[in-house]
Amino acid sequence: MANRVCFVFVKLAVVSAFVVTMVVAGCGGESGSGGSGSTDAGGSVPGGGADGGTAPVAGDAGDGGGFQIWISVASSADGTKLVAVSNGNINYNNINNLGYIYTSADYGVTWKQTGPQTNWTSVASSADGTKLVAAAIAYTVDGREVSSDDPLVGGGLYTSSDSGATWTLTGSSPNLLSPDWSQGSWYSVASSTDGTKLVAWGIERICTSVDSGATWTPAALPFVLTVSGSVASSADGAKLIAVSGGGAGTPGPIYTSADSGATWTPRTLSTQLGALQWWTSVASSADGTKLVATAAAGAAGVYYPITTAGIYTSADSGATWAWRGYDKNQWLSVASSADGTKLVAGAGVGYIYTSSDYGATWTQTTAPVATWLSVASSADGTKLVAAADAGYIYTSSDSGATWTQRGW
Repeated sequence: MANRVCFVFVKLAVVSAFVVTMVVAGCGGESGSGGSGSTDAGGSVPGGGADGGTAPVAGDAGDGGGFQIWISVASSADGTKLVAVSNGNINYNNINNLGYIYTSADYGVTWKQTGPQTNWTSVASSADGTKLVAAAIAYTVDGREVSSDDPLVGGGLYTSSDSGATWTLTGSSPNLLSPDWSQGSWYSVASSTDGTKLVAWGIERICTSVDSGATWTPAALPFVLTVSGSVASSADGAKLIAVSGGGAGTPGPIYTSADSGATWTPRTLSTQLGALQWWTSVASSADGTKLVATAAAGAAGVYYPITTAGIYTSADSGATWAWRGYDKNQWLSVASSADGTKLVAGAGVGYIYTSSDYGATWTQTTAPVATWLSVASSADGTKLVAAADAGYIYTSSDSGATWTQRGW
């Protein structure tokens, strides 16, 4: 199972004006020990974005049904049940367009709109596709750009136990932006295969649940938590990984947990540009040993130190990492097969790439040029689904060799 990009890299400006890097409330304990870095640059990485070849561009705003700001997608283990969330965008007129949750029981051929309308950011699924969890961020009552003094509505963590037919707002613990989670802001969620163990990344904390979201426990984090992040889980929910997208102009690190989120260890990477990156997405094999993470390049400047776009893999639960290279692509999303050998990665204003050798080599697929915010994979890696920003949902039943645009 895989998780998608926690929050669009290019859209972070919406919230960065009022959210700064902070230490998690209630944190305690010593900092975890960092793992040893890896300098392995093994394998080839695909060419950059639109420079990598010619392909059709994903549909524009005048096209038919299905065109949305798709921000996250998840799949059942067999690839037949899909769930996707769309997210509005605060445009130049400061009008907040909210999105919905959509489910499909026939591998994306038909879809049903479900769930409340809000600013969805992430969704995850159990292996059988019956238990779902979705995250949303809070927004202002009148749709203006958020500031610290604005009254906020929406947001929160929602769960479903009937394949998305009905949804329940969960949690009752304080959050940075509101006295309850119904108006909290959450950016990424992940699930165990049975849907009982969940992990969520919010502005102020990482929280876990062992009862399918009925109750949540804030993690006692030994590190500074930034606004954006992405989380992934092993099949049993014991091994977790969280990558930080950075905040307040600072790139973020990687953290892992081997005890379902009770304790966390910061990990270090040895690359020519250091350990911190603008991490955008992370995925895990079923046993939690093989991990893959994507990063987008940070621009040089006072607030944004230079970092590289790239794909990183780990074969030891995050203790060491192999740098798979970097190029012009702003990598935004990644997913993995259950055994960790088949990977799929989506670029920003670029293509979808696949790997069948755990990231050693990559192949540019025939999917159109788009900003691929989220990708998901079936357990065997043959059935893939990808979601485009201001575009459509695409599916592939041959490990990415061919793709079908889905609309309604």
